[in-house]
Amino acid sequence: MSVCLEVKNLSKTIKGKHIVRGVSFQIEEGKIVGFVGPNGAGKTTTMRMIMGLITPNNGSIKICGYDMLSNRKKAMGNIAGIIEKPSFYKDFTGRDNLYLAADISEDADDDYIEEIIQLLDMDSYIDDKARTYSLGMQQRLGIALALINRPKILILDEPLNGLDPIGMRELHQLFPKLCEKGTSILISSHILKEIEEDCDECIMIMDGSTVDISPNEGESLEEAFFRITDAKGGNKHV
Repeated sequence: MSVCLEVKNLSKTIKGKHIVRGVSFQIEEGKIVGFVGPNGAGKTTTMRMIMGLITPNNGSIKICGYDMLSNRKKAMGNIAGIIEKPSFYKDFTGRDNLYLAADISEDADDDYIEEIIQLLDMDSYIDDKARTYSLGMQQRLGIALALINRPKILILDEPLNGLDPIGMRELHQLFPKLCEKGTSILISSHILKEIEEDCDECIMIMDGSTVDISPNEGESLEEAFFRITDAKGGNKHV
């Protein structure tokens, strides 16, 4: 399989504090990869750098072979995501939001918008005002908007936060469908059991650096996580 995201020796200092220290990993095409770590470990900062929202102090990011710094436009054309929470016009319908996003995209037409709506099973509420959406519906709309440009990799920062069991189940069912369409996913979450269930592999970051989270024989991802954090004196909440 080809590599769609390659992160090498990524570092970021903010206000004199080292937030990310030499993070390196890669994601292969069609994979769902979990991104875990204690609060304050550097997950969101790393994702923001990958999304081009902030610039790293050191290191490189390649998206589908395009370097983020030297070939930013082509790199960004292959990635999309939701950092912290989805953004959309609440007084417009879901469909109107999608058409607004499609107006600035070269890859979305009416047929593709309808394909996204069906893929995310949004047809029963897509013509309702977005302000009436449940949290799960909002997450789906955010993902739908992210898919407008047909990204090769989708970045999702804590998409399961606040969802009820039905909303969580809906997203669990959605992720494999996206991969079947050729989209790889990097998903951060504190819900380790869900990450273990959904993801092909997992990356852990602690104190700004990546660490090996390979479970021992018979060990769950959650057990491996606490073994590592306990050994490093971690006392932050998951």
